[in-house]
Amino acid sequence: MRLNHFSVSPNATFLILSMGDTIELEAGTQLAKDYVNGFFSAFPVDSRFTKIAYQKCKPNTGLEKDSQFISFTLEKKDPPMCYMIAETMLECRVQIVKSDFTVPVKTVNVGPVNNPLHSLFESVSMELNLQSITNSSGGYPYKAYLNNLLTFDAQVKTSTLESQGWSTDTKDHMEGDTTNSGFLGRSYQMRKNVKSVNDYRPEGNSYIGLLFHELSNCRKPLPPGVAVHFNFQRSSNDFYIMKSGLDNDNYKAVISDITLYVPVAHMQMAMLNELNLKWPTEPIKYHSRRLVVHALGIHRNKMDFITSTLFVESENPVRVFLMIVEASALNGMQTKNPFSFYRKWTDTSSQLSNFHEFRETSELKSEMRQLKGMLEEVMSRITPRAEEPIAGASGLQAAGSARSMIDRMKNKLSSFSPRRRSTADTESEFDVISEQDEIAAMRRELDVYEGREHQAAAEEGVEADPKYFWLTKCQLLLGEEPLGNT
Repeated sequence: MRLNHFSVSPNATFLILSMGDTIELEAGTQLAKDYVNGFFSAFPVDSRFTKIAYQKCKPNTGLEKDSQFISFTLEKKDPPMCYMIAETMLECRVQIVKSDFTVPVKTVNVGPVNNPLHSLFESVSMELNLQSITNSSGGYPYKAYLNNLLTFDAQVKTSTLESQGWSTDTKDHMEGDTTNSGFLGRSYQMRKNVKSVNDYRPEGNSYIGLLFHELSNCRKPLPPGVAVHFNFQRSSNDFYIMKSGLDNDNYKAVISDITLYVPVAHMQMAMLNELNLKWPTEPIKYHSRRLVVHALGIHRNKMDFITSTLFVESENPVRVFLMIVEASALNGMQTKNPFSFYRKWTDTSSQLSNFHEFRETSELKSEMRQLKGMLEEVMSRITPRAEEPIAGASGLQAAGSARSMIDRMKNKLSSFSPRRRSTADTESEFDVISEQDEIAAMRRELDVYEGREHQAAAEEGVEADPKYFWLTKCQLLLGEEPLGNT
């Protein structure tokens, strides 16, 4: 993958997540009946199973305050029992405490990052009969977060996903302060009666939801006689916890209880007998979804970046998601949100001025200063003074030199401007009728590029926030050949 961009944070990190889907066509299926005819037929009956009941499973390893690795073993089930592994539920009780294991004071707001049930674990791997089917266990918080973010609408996120602790962060205010309603909601969940004025509960908060794994989308049961192992590795406290930048305390997340609930089905004997006849000669096939996270470090002021091979020949990603996250947030900093990345790309100047997604280099700043000086010089040549109007040959000469300088400025601006592409909306900005209009348009464009926030910071002698960037080109390469538009 080739990525072209302007100045990026010295510690920016690309997270590339690929999602590979396979489409399974099952034999013996038929189209659904007509809707009206459904009124005159009996309800369909699932004749595969006689009953299904949830089994409660506790971890193999002891659960301590600082436990980093947690594992579960689902022992083999004798026929006709089998695991409905896709419906596995995970429940965790989590406490947030200070370094001395006392609860936070009620005057501060502290809580987990979004999707707290899954963000609690850095990696989750799965084994069937001691054979791992997880090719990339890392990046589990981002896999689960994007799955929920992109799969469910706002109604689900404010109802069903609340049991997992989901509370959507406020756009453009995703850090741990009072402007982020999502952060405040997750903080209040840790308090008594979920009220902001109450003390934090010593027992913490419980979260429950479906466990996200490779067979989450597979509705087939595992065949009898298959043992399942899940291995969890904790995320760091600094990754998991968010707090205000004014809060000097350091906090820890403690798992006081964790449980898996796995549905166990009892097969009908007819189905079991048929399965036993076919299994020795035919492999059982499962529809699985694999998600892989590649973390790639980006150096500051590097104009062009080409990744190494992201996917081997046997992998064909159906979707690729590109996230640009600050390395400090990815590695863990309690005042940073690891899920703070822009949700869309845009070329419109109004949105760019709002998001400040452009970070200029020192060379670009110098170019801007030169252009501003040229603008002032041109304006002095073509703007008539009240007491000394420009007229005659001198006026024509001044206008001619101004026209030449405007053309030079336009060429100079287009040489480094990432927004100067051959598109109708961009070029129309310079489709004007006078030199004054052209200069005003260039001034507006420079203001957009420079950004009011960066300009104010420069006037105060403070360096602008380094997390803002402008990605100008992203291209996927298959082998050595580019794919699609840049």
